[in-house]
Amino acid sequence: MTTFQSVHFISKKQKLLDGLKRIIATNLDLPLVPIGNNKQPLGDRWQQRPFTASQLIEAINQGGVSVSIKGKTKKKSAPRIWANYGSFCEH
Repeated sequence: MTTFQSVHFISKKQKLLDGLKRIIATNLDLPLVPIGNNKQPLGDRWQQRPFTASQLIEAINQGGVSVSIKGKTKKKSAPRIWANYGSFCEH
């Protein structure tokens, strides 16, 4: 008889959401910035407009983060999140 272990696939989105929930649970007030695939912060004036973990969870569940780019608001998917100490999500 062959025994199979169950394999659980967790998407990057779910890993990111789980990580953001852990940040909330620590009660740390971390300024978080969504970054693109080239690790460049998304949006203009991102230094003055960091997100909270709760804001990012809501945005990710709605399909992406709305950021201001050249005076216009655009929705961008955020595969990674930058915390004040470094990259937060798996590449």
